[in-house]
Amino acid sequence: MLNIIYKDLYQARKTILLYSLIGLFFVFSTIQADTSIFMSAGFIFLMVYGVVARNEYVEDKNRGYSLLRTLPLKPYKIVMSKYMTALILAAVSVLYYYLMSVIFNNKTLMNSYLITIPLIGAGLALIFTGVLYIFIYKYGAARAINLSRIFFLGFFFIPVIFSSLLKSVPTPSFIESGELEIILESVATDFTIWSLLFLGVSLVIYFLTMLVSISQFKKNKIM
Repeated sequence: MLNIIYKDLYQARKTILLYSLIGLFFVFSTIQADTSIFMSAGFIFLMVYGVVARNEYVEDKNRGYSLLRTLPLKPYKIVMSKYMTALILAAVSVLYYYLMSVIFNNKTLMNSYLITIPLIGAGLALIFTGVLYIFIYKYGAARAINLSRIFFLGFFFIPVIFSSLLKSVPTPSFIESGELEIILESVATDFTIWSLLFLGVSLVIYFLTMLVSISQFKKNKIM
């Protein structure tokens, strides 16, 4: 398992370096304006998804899974190695973002939002990557990556369409009365707790997707 993890990380070393340099842009953006803190989540997501997608594309192109199946490894260990690689990428990306933030602006980590937003980004990246692996082991890397791009487009455009439709809908009474604002303020007060809870739920979902991926990988003998 460790050899597969090392292989994937070494194979993607140039991609990791590239995204690390891009990450500096996200760090500087956060330093310039607190409103850019959500870019930290974007960086974590970009690092994990970008490296995994590239590795799986290369694996599919070179029929790497066919080679891995010839090794004295059980199928579940191959899949677990892939999931562990993505988990390591998420953890290292969060630590890298924190480190760069401290180096270039030691006041950055004093803001609880700047600490927790990257954790949310890591959770989202892991959930999406876990689902991506399910599609990879079912349909192949090329098709799965194309489906993920469609999802990205929907992720960005659906909220815009939804918000425009809401303009024609009467405002609910609980919003006009200020109840929603009170709820949001209470959530913001315990934002760190909610973020850690979300990360925990994300890890559980990630583990469940791994179980589904193992089942898909065993069924798909072509890879």
